[in-house]
Amino acid sequence: MGLLADWLDSMTPRAHRTCDSTTSWLGARAGIVQAGLLPGPPILTATSDGAGAGGWRLTGISPWCTGWGMVDELLVAARLREDIATVAWFMVSATAQPGLRSQRLNLHAVGATETVALTFDGVTIDGSRFLGTDPFSTVGHAAGNGLRPNGSLALGLGQRCANGLAALGRAQAVAAADELTQRISQIREQLDTTTPDDMAAARASANQLAIQAATAFVAGSGAASAVAGSAAERAMREATFLLVFGSRPQIRTALLTPQTARR
Repeated sequence: MGLLADWLDSMTPRAHRTCDSTTSWLGARAGIVQAGLLPGPPILTATSDGAGAGGWRLTGISPWCTGWGMVDELLVAARLREDIATVAWFMVSATAQPGLRSQRLNLHAVGATETVALTFDGVTIDGSRFLGTDPFSTVGHAAGNGLRPNGSLALGLGQRCANGLAALGRAQAVAAADELTQRISQIREQLDTTTPDDMAAARASANQLAIQAATAFVAGSGAASAVAGSAAERAMREATFLLVFGSRPQIRTALLTPQTARR
């Protein structure tokens, strides 16, 4: 629970601290819209509607929202239009409503997640669904929040590839599986013990391991891996997906930097 609590506190600080047992959406299935946490110019902004009732309007886009049609509520992070250095948090009903449009993304992996892009065209938000604000400098993705948990996805995929290699039963494949399992343990320790300043490099190492593991699984499986839907083919698709899923500019930089330059 410690890792989960840390993730909630870093990714959704205002909502995590604000919700209580009287909150109407407590217990609902919820997703998250992190557009307001992305570095660069704001792509989703919040503006007070000026009606005196504390209402808001959301305008812009969210290029990624997972669970559309499966969740009831969305925790939305948007930048204040009048102060882009501030992130405002809202609970928004994940249903069709005026000004809110969704477009399903045809992903090459994890298609069952029902991931969509959302467009907010002046979506009206009642004041009771405003959770509060936080400085962008402390909660934005550029600050490095939430980097550790998604690293486990790469490790899990790497271990699945190692297990698949071991199941092939051939001596060379089994040896490769043992080596991968050892490397996974090393990178897990790196992720668990590294400093925040070095976490992006550790995440890059985990992503590279997933690619290496999937490559070995494909090679070990031979021609069978060329069949769409095979275990090795799926692993390779998912490994490339993880290169960009939950990524940050720091991780991208680390992945694009030759390993010799990082040593």
